[in-house]
Amino acid sequence: MSRPLHHSIRHFQVRKGWPIKRNYVCVSVACEFEWWELKAIRDFGLTNTVLLDRVPADKWPTEDIGMHALTVEHLMNGRIDKFHCRTSQSASQYEGELIEALGRFAKRLMEITQPC
Repeated sequence: MSRPLHHSIRHFQVRKGWPIKRNYVCVSVACEFEWWELKAIRDFGLTNTVLLDRVPADKWPTEDIGMHALTVEHLMNGRIDKFHCRTSQSASQYEGELIEALGRFAKRLMEITQPC
């Protein structure tokens, strides 16, 4: 059985844009890794593991989609990752995908670190 990662997820409204202001729902996530998890992530080279491919609601058409992917490195060392969604329904859907991705990563991390 894998231990779930310690994480906190918040939703809040953001008003952004110029000259036309738009309302977005910002979903922020912070993860707390144990010292042995950080060591395993660094030792096995999992820092660039992509957890989610995502496209924010406020993306410019000229931006590369790959630059918005959520990697493990974005969540290490107590960093807070913020992502803008257009509606509260899409924010809830994104939160579900995020929890599922964190669960898959925790399971993979436990499989890697378990002795044979």
